[in-house]
Amino acid sequence: VQGLILAPTRELAIQIRDELRDLCAFKEGVRSVCLYGGQPIDKQITQLKKRPQIVVATPGRLMDHVKRRTLRLDKVETVVLDEADRMLDMGFIHDVKKVIRQLPAKRQNLLFSATMPKEIEQLAAGILQKPVSVKVDPPSSTVDRIDQSLYRVAKADKKRLLALLLADPSVKNALVFS
Repeated sequence: VQGLILAPTRELAIQIRDELRDLCAFKEGVRSVCLYGGQPIDKQITQLKKRPQIVVATPGRLMDHVKRRTLRLDKVETVVLDEADRMLDMGFIHDVKKVIRQLPAKRQNLLFSATMPKEIEQLAAGILQKPVSVKVDPPSSTVDRIDQSLYRVAKADKKRLLALLLADPSVKNALVFS
């Protein structure tokens, strides 16, 4: 395994694997596997025997494989901790630290987090050397200044509602999730 991507949930791990599959579609010979709880471990072991270069996993299931010796992490060159703050919130910080101890000392680390609680800063300080921090929100933005709304509408009415809302002169800026 050359690349390891840790995600806090099965859903996110699957989403990452799907994106990875699309990105590698034209790169012949790149194999990946997705490891998460709730899926038969024997099926995952069979996939691991095909020697994937990239593993996408939740921390708990990854540690299950390490303990069973069905997966080695000593050749990992790149580690991605995705949604590190959620892993902390979900109680995975100890598993993440165990995973980090299994990795070679020389590797590239990438840590993505929507927020930076003290525990994540401490984790980052312990695993990152000369880190570069990229923050996408300006320091002045606060949740108090954002009005949030949820509209439950039939699928056929979504575009019409969006057009109506964006035509409202009181809407200066909008971020739409769908």
